[in-house]
Amino acid sequence: MNAHAPITPPVGDCITETLLRYRDVIERALRYADMSHSFDHIVQGVLNGQYHFYPVSERTCIIMEVRDVPNWRFYHVFIAGGDLQEIRDYEPIIIENANRLGASKLTATGRPGFARVSAKHG
Repeated sequence: MNAHAPITPPVGDCITETLLRYRDVIERALRYADMSHSFDHIVQGVLNGQYHFYPVSERTCIIMEVRDVPNWRFYHVFIAGGDLQEIRDYEPIIIENANRLGASKLTATGRPGFARVSAKHG
């Protein structure tokens, strides 16, 4: 499978079923955020459109959110869990979607290891 091929987003109950397959990955990522949200909060956020869910591979997913401030629209990496290289390889799709959403900036929060790797890539 091409790492940059778009994945058809799951719909309705299928979203919940798909998110359940990634529960461990998402909860591990949330632990690095001091459990600011529960898994149920993430499911509800994806279902109501607050978060955008990208199932990258069987072991990796990304959850994004649009953040608006007076002068900017950000596309924010809210959760990224799984294989770091798969996350990096998915970046062109995230950037393309950020542009489609009118975001002028891409931001992320994460554990220190992600920051070190990201600094090498800009």
